[in-house]
Amino acid sequence: MKESISTTQKLEDTFKKEVKKQLEAAKEYMHAGWGVEDLTTIENFHLRHITEDCVKQYGEEEVLQKQGKFEHASANRIQLPQEIVLRWLYELYGISKNELIIHQSSVVWDMEDNTMHEFDRDDYVGPKKKIKELEAKGKHSIGQLSPVSSEFKEYIRRLREKAQIPEKG
Repeated sequence: MKESISTTQKLEDTFKKEVKKQLEAAKEYMHAGWGVEDLTTIENFHLRHITEDCVKQYGEEEVLQKQGKFEHASANRIQLPQEIVLRWLYELYGISKNELIIHQSSVVWDMEDNTMHEFDRDDYVGPKKKIKELEAKGKHSIGQLSPVSSEFKEYIRRLREKAQIPEKG
């Protein structure tokens, strides 16, 4: 009997550690990708609930993988923070993954000077020109990213702010 209690306790501890790890990764993703910081109590509650649900689902997939009934449980684990934040954004604010893609911008990052040059998502020429310009200056540490636009980050900020204002009635 003691052995099953010990095993159950170990499983619960492992689950709690994984939830904590994925919760921190999701918060970091939200901060880096969307500029979201200082979650409200309600936002934190939903983020934790979604994280627990995703970790539980991953655990079930891992069991199925060990039984040979599921192939890609480990690949899904890598995507957990992204899935968590996308579900959070959709469940709390109704913003889907497709809407995020629409609001992506193109960024050329001069890693030597740590400066970012943002371009409109539909501007295919600007980033290429900027990369050539930086290379002509002898810069070799250049990266190109596709984060959400600064306008979208501002939209998220305003949406979150508006959600915290009590309705008059």
